[in-house]
Amino acid sequence: MFKKDQSTKEKSMKATARKYGEVLFVGMPADLGRKVFAGRWKHPSRRLKSSVKRAIAMLRQVSRPRAMVRVLPVLGEHPYCFLNDFRYRVKSLRISRVLNLCHEAVVCAATLGHQFDAVLADDKLCAYDRFVLDRTASAAMEAVMDDLETTLSKRYCGPGQALTIRYSPGYCDWPIQGQHEIFALLPAKEIGVSLSASCLMKPCKTVTAIMGIGESASIRENGIVCMHCQQQGCPHRRCSHRPAYARKRSGDTIGKVQTQIQSIAR
Repeated sequence: MFKKDQSTKEKSMKATARKYGEVLFVGMPADLGRKVFAGRWKHPSRRLKSSVKRAIAMLRQVSRPRAMVRVLPVLGEHPYCFLNDFRYRVKSLRISRVLNLCHEAVVCAATLGHQFDAVLADDKLCAYDRFVLDRTASAAMEAVMDDLETTLSKRYCGPGQALTIRYSPGYCDWPIQGQHEIFALLPAKEIGVSLSASCLMKPCKTVTAIMGIGESASIRENGIVCMHCQQQGCPHRRCSHRPAYARKRSGDTIGKVQTQIQSIAR
């Protein structure tokens, strides 16, 4: 009886997420310190290590990570992918190629909240501490998105299904103006997120993304845009041209941030 009730509850939850969107409260990762100090940052100075630890403590105090999520049907219309109905188009040929392998897509927006913006704008912060706090928050946002991705996979993927990696407007050949489509599909105001005419989001530590839900085998074989791209020397390449499925974790992104911080601290 319990299993039947649980199944009914899950179906109701998913139906709500498909029709209206769903707000998820995302906790700050417990191992955030390890994630921030991971990657290319091998020998941080004492000052830098102390500054980052203070920044992490501040983030835990003021940040309230939340996400708005909506599950939509994918209407494959080669060469572009359409969502929900034919008014919303993913204006990226490469990302559309991946999403058209899927039957549904998860559109989401996640944020650390407005309190962090107020702390970052505090005049009492020196330029160095402000930079460290900003960059640590960027690394934290990536970690939050990784955890959200894991949650969405468990929540919305059935047996034999998987999520593609996440894609955001501005990535690959998807223009930053794609944010307007994302916000048209998501009631992002429910988590306090807004978009300006120039596609700047508030709060400043906000990320939007789209992920496809499809058959695991299909995604494993063709689920990364880099598999279909032969551009050489791309700094954002996640894998070589048509390799076995491999995900470049956010530690690499965090590592780039840490290298910038360390160069300033010297």
